[in-house]
Amino acid sequence: MKNKAVWILVVVALVCAGILFCIKSRLPSAWDDSHRQLPQEDLERAFARMEPHDKELDKGFNGLDKPIPWGGAAKAKKRPAKASGQKDAAAGDGGNSEPTEEEKAEAKADEQVEAFDSLTDKWMEPKEGKAPTMDDIDEFVAQFRKLPADRKDECIHRALNLIPDENVMLLAGVLMDKGQDAETIDAVFSDILNRDESVKLPVLREVIKDTKHPCWKDAAWILDVTKQAPVGNTEAAGEERE
Repeated sequence: MKNKAVWILVVVALVCAGILFCIKSRLPSAWDDSHRQLPQEDLERAFARMEPHDKELDKGFNGLDKPIPWGGAAKAKKRPAKASGQKDAAAGDGGNSEPTEEEKAEAKADEQVEAFDSLTDKWMEPKEGKAPTMDDIDEFVAQFRKLPADRKDECIHRALNLIPDENVMLLAGVLMDKGQDAETIDAVFSDILNRDESVKLPVLREVIKDTKHPCWKDAAWILDVTKQAPVGNTEAAGEERE
C-alpha cells in the first residue's frame, strides 16, 4: 500500500511539472521577474483577435502610457476657462439688459435729492445784500415737493443744519406749505424756534395769519406770551387755548 501511494504521488508530481513546463514554454516572459508585461507581438495578436466593439472600447484607453495630471493640476486648467466664460456672459448680460423699474426709480430719486441738495448748497452761505426772493423760495419748495417721501427727512435736516439765519425764509416757505407732512412741518418749526429772536419773529407772525396752519396754536401762544402778537391775534390765541 505504501509503495502504491508513493507511485501515485510521483505521477501527480510529474503531471504538475509537465503542465508548468508547458505554460512556461508558451509564455516565457510571464515568468521573468524583470519583465511582467506581454511581448509587443503577443499584444498585437491579441488585439487582432478582439471583436469590433471591443476595439471601439479600447480607443478610450489610448495614451494611458503617458503621465496623467491628477488632482489640482488637472482642475487648474479648467477653472480659468470657466471663469472667463462666466465673465463674458456677465458682460453680455450687462450690455444687453435694461435697468429694472426699481433701478430706474432709485436713479430718479437720487437725481431729485441731488437737485435739492444743490439748492441747499447754493444758500448755505449768506449773500451780502441779497436775500432769497419769492422766486427763490418757490423754487426751493418745488424741489422739496419732488423728493420721494422716504428721502425728505434726510434732505430737510441737511437744509436745517446748513441754511443760515439770513436765508431762513427758504425754510419758512416749506413751513407754510400745507401739502407737507406733519413731521416735516414740526421739524422746520422747531428749528426756527431755536433761532435768534429777530429771525423767528417774522416767521411766527406769518404763521398766525392762517388759523388752519398746524403750528398756529403754538405760534399764537408764543407771540401772546412775549407780547409780540399783532393786535387781534392775542385774543384769538387765548380763546383757542381755553
